[in-house]
Amino acid sequence: MPSALCAFCPKQEVSNEHIWPRWISRLLAAGRKARFDTTLTRLSGFRKSWYSFDEMNLTVNVACERCNNGWMSNLENLAKPILSPMITGADKTVMSIERQTLIAQWSVKMAMVCEYMEKEATRLYQRAERERFREDQTIPENHMVWLAHYRGDHYGAHHSSNPLIFGDIKARHVGHYTTMAVGQLAIQVLSVRFRKSASKASRSLWVRPGPWESTLQQVWPTIRNHPIWPPNDILTQSRFEVFEMRFHHAISGPAR
Repeated sequence: MPSALCAFCPKQEVSNEHIWPRWISRLLAAGRKARFDTTLTRLSGFRKSWYSFDEMNLTVNVACERCNNGWMSNLENLAKPILSPMITGADKTVMSIERQTLIAQWSVKMAMVCEYMEKEATRLYQRAERERFREDQTIPENHMVWLAHYRGDHYGAHHSSNPLIFGDIKARHVGHYTTMAVGQLAIQVLSVRFRKSASKASRSLWVRPGPWESTLQQVWPTIRNHPIWPPNDILTQSRFEVFEMRFHHAISGPAR
């Protein structure tokens, strides 16, 4: 039986890639117990969760050793000094274009890796997009990335992955959004794929009402006025539970 292909290059013999990088596991485990839990939401509504304690050790067969120890490691080394104080809740910082771009690239890499926890039929990213991302970390079109200052119940890390189908009878579009919370940082990556020649009206994506203007900070596409991190308002646990499902209609109760 042939070996699985690396998600980012034609090389075979993939190695186990940690969903959450080890430096985050060490950062969260400093002085307290770290928790990892993840939820996949299928189009059918089925949800399946994994839980592990003491260390965030869940892995997935997604990348070869060359990718893992090459460009992926380089991206982690660049992102670590920027993300670490945001995860631990350190002082305010100016979000330059360069900083926003790097955080968005890291977040999209995480979404691409996490997608391999799902069946191939539900994955959105195409091989050409992942291989291009390996080359120069180009974020595919029709992506948005938001950050929030999270102060909820997850004392380690949390991840949820949700496929989307939206549009009208004449044009159905597909998408996917990944939501992550690690320490005091929450991240959401939205990716959509529109049908060609579809009407502009059909491309509207329903968004669950919530305090998103005051709690979220967009980093992709980048914001040129260099916003200050963190946002003025925090993402509480009740808000987070709506945030991670905010593009799905099947939610009840307001975000408070």
